[in-house]
Amino acid sequence: MSSSSFLDDIGQAPLSEISVSETKKIDIIVNKLNSFWNNNSSRRILYSILLPDEIESLDLSSIFSNLPIVENQLGTSNWFEFSCDGRYQKSEEDFTNDKECEFAEYSKGHNMCLFFFGFEGVDFWMNGIKKKKKNRLYSYNDLKLYNKKFMINDIEKVFGDYNQFYLSQKTNVTKFFESKRFHDEIKDTTYSILKNRPENLMRDDLKNYLNEHVQGTFSIEYKLNSGNLVDIYTEQGGNELYILEVKWLGKSICNGAKSEYTIYEGKRIKEGIIQTLQYAQEIVDTMNPESLRQAYLVVFDARADLRRNQIDISQYSNDKEELKGYEKMFSILPILKLINSHPA
Repeated sequence: MSSSSFLDDIGQAPLSEISVSETKKIDIIVNKLNSFWNNNSSRRILYSILLPDEIESLDLSSIFSNLPIVENQLGTSNWFEFSCDGRYQKSEEDFTNDKECEFAEYSKGHNMCLFFFGFEGVDFWMNGIKKKKKNRLYSYNDLKLYNKKFMINDIEKVFGDYNQFYLSQKTNVTKFFESKRFHDEIKDTTYSILKNRPENLMRDDLKNYLNEHVQGTFSIEYKLNSGNLVDIYTEQGGNELYILEVKWLGKSICNGAKSEYTIYEGKRIKEGIIQTLQYAQEIVDTMNPESLRQAYLVVFDARADLRRNQIDISQYSNDKEELKGYEKMFSILPILKLINSHPA
C-alpha cells in the first residue's frame, strides 16, 4: 500500500517540523489510519498500531511511509509499535487477548496512542481514554460468540427464553423482591412485594440479558428531545433504532416504608402503550424519521398468581387518534412473569 498521495500533499518534510497543533495532528493520524483500513484487503484480521503519545514529536511522514510493513506482516503479527521518528520497532503475535479493557490499560501504562483495527473500523485510545469508537468486537472469540447470538428480528424468541428459562431460576428472580424476612414481619404470604423502584432493576437485568443473547449493543436511557429517557435501546446496522420501554405490574415498597406501597394493575399496560407510541412519534417527527424500526413495550407482571393468570392484553389498546399512524412500528413483547416461589 502506498502513501504517496498523502506525502505529495504535505511534501517530504517531517510533520514534526511543520507547525501543526496537537489536535490537528491527531486528526491527521486518525484519518490516515482509517484510510489505511479502508484500502486494506485484510479487514477480517484484527491488529493494533501503537505510537508514542508525544504527539508533537511524531514524524508522521516517516510513520506513514512505513505502514506497508504492517500490511506485509499481517497474519503473523497483530501488534505493531513505531518510534517517534517513524522507525518500526517491533511486532508481536497475540500480545494481548484483544480485550477492550486491556487496550485502555496498555495505552495508559505505556504512554502510547493505541489504534485498534477491527471489523468495523479503527478505535483509538490515548492515556487510557477511548477517543474514537467504531467496533463492537475486539477478539475472534467475541466474533464466535456474536455469531451464536440471535438477530434482533428474533427478539420474541429471546423473550420466550428469558421468561421460561432465566426467570424460572431462583437467584434470577429474588433480587426483584423484598426479603422473606420482610414479608414474614408484615405477615404477607404471597412474597410478591417488589423492592422500591423495581423498574430500574428490571431494566438493567433485561439489558444485560439482551446483550448476552442478541447481536448488537443494548444500552439504557436513550434521551429524546423532550428530555424523556427511553429505558432500553439498540442501534443495529449503524442507523436502525429499536427502543424498549419497561413497565411492571404488582406491588412495590416505597422508600423502605413497610406501610406505603406503589401498586400497578392491568391498566398500567395501556399507559405503557400510549407512552411508547408517544416516544415513537417524537423520534419520527422531531429527531431522526428514518432511524426508528420498532418500538417495543415490555411488561413484567409480578402480581399474585390469580391476577397474573387473568391478564388479557387484547383489552388494552391505543385510543389516541394522533398516535394511530405509529402503531405499525409498535408491538408488545411477551409478558414476563415474576414468581417469587422461593423467597430468600
